[in-house]
Amino acid sequence: MSVRFETVETETGIWEKILNEVRARKTKTLDTTTLVVLGKKSSGKSTFLSRFCERDKNEFREGIALDYSYLEVRSNEDDIEDVVSRTDIWQLENGEVHKDLLQFSITPNTAKNLVVVIMLDLSDVWNLLSDLEYWLKIVEYAMGKVFSYAMNEQEMKNRLVSLWKSYKEPDGEKKSFSTPKTIIQPKLSKLSKETIIELPKDVLIHNLGIPIIVACSKSDMISDYERKYRFTDSIWSYVQAKIRRMCLNYGAGLVYISGKEDYNLSIFKDYILHLLYGFEFNYKAQIIERERIFIPIGWDSDAKIKLLTMNTNELNESTPYNEAIPNTKPKEKTEEQTSEVVCLDDQEFLKVMSEELTTTTSSPTSPFKPISKTPIKPILKSSHLTSKMYTTPKKTTLSQTSFDSTDVTKQLQERLKSSTKKRDSRHSNRSSRTDTFNQFFQDVLSDKKKGRDEIRKNVEKELNRFKNN
Repeated sequence: MSVRFETVETETGIWEKILNEVRARKTKTLDTTTLVVLGKKSSGKSTFLSRFCERDKNEFREGIALDYSYLEVRSNEDDIEDVVSRTDIWQLENGEVHKDLLQFSITPNTAKNLVVVIMLDLSDVWNLLSDLEYWLKIVEYAMGKVFSYAMNEQEMKNRLVSLWKSYKEPDGEKKSFSTPKTIIQPKLSKLSKETIIELPKDVLIHNLGIPIIVACSKSDMISDYERKYRFTDSIWSYVQAKIRRMCLNYGAGLVYISGKEDYNLSIFKDYILHLLYGFEFNYKAQIIERERIFIPIGWDSDAKIKLLTMNTNELNESTPYNEAIPNTKPKEKTEEQTSEVVCLDDQEFLKVMSEELTTTTSSPTSPFKPISKTPIKPILKSSHLTSKMYTTPKKTTLSQTSFDSTDVTKQLQERLKSSTKKRDSRHSNRSSRTDTFNQFFQDVLSDKKKGRDEIRKNVEKELNRFKNN
């Protein structure tokens, strides 16, 4: 009896342990966060979101105005049911026209746990800086509306300053993908209440109160542009310096990604989740490989940016962007504008034509010229052709020609006679050829008959001589 009681007690202990784990898992749920992705068409938004959410790329094709999706966040990637939060993902199309729609994604409630990603297209390096300025103004416009309704503007700005000041270089030890993520979000929220006044030079000149990441897609095109458009290392260093300077002014991070070569996509995803949830992040900044640039928020400074253009005498940050970039941009194919042709109704068209015909036949001084029968010149040109073939008969108009039935009958009779003559000549030639062939065949047969008669006579002679002997 005692053994049986111990077994039941052990089984109940196992179930209690499982229930406690489930309860503990439910208490780990975090607040819902928001990710807003901005960028022009073909800037790589669909490729990035498909890798970020680990879903098909067609689900994130650019649609109309403002598109919505979501990501279920797990603390352990191996456990499907271990969902701790959900990230709402908004994708804006055509910022200038639909910028007012951002009020549905960037609100006083969502701005507390929000990250904005601005996608830039490195293949269009000629408009890279202007595109970044354009989208930063869109974000500034949306946050201006949020600050007009919310009373915690200074708290949000202080939180971003705290995020910048609290950056520390990680040790670089990468965790395995299945390792549960360590949550450090409470520490970050505590720092957000502090008021920090002093900042380094050019840092957070425009404080919007939210983390911004600038992602330059298609970084694999950098080496191709060196061959096609003669982009040297100094030019790419200049472009990086201009982008980093603007990111420094807004307190934004910078990352170069490539969906084709799979550059920095996994790092980019982990860094976004780190900013949204405070998950542990152990990747250092990278500025050596130009296709894999990664600069987290709080790492960059004015001195580090100046090092990029220090050794280039011909280019520096004061050089205007349009003058520094070679004017080798390929011409965009523009569709030829054709004027629209409006067809008249059938009855109206016939009415207009009848009026034109009546005016043509009635008035000799009509502006409409009569229809003329002009034969077409032959296009054949050769040395043996004479100039007579290019002579054209005199023009005859409908008013000058007259119709006579007798002439037509004569022409038809002449054509009939000529055709009969040709037929008779062909028949006579055919019959003569047939007679010639028959005569030849008869001659051949007669020759063969003569030959057989001679052979028979010779054989008979030989037989008679043999009998006589």
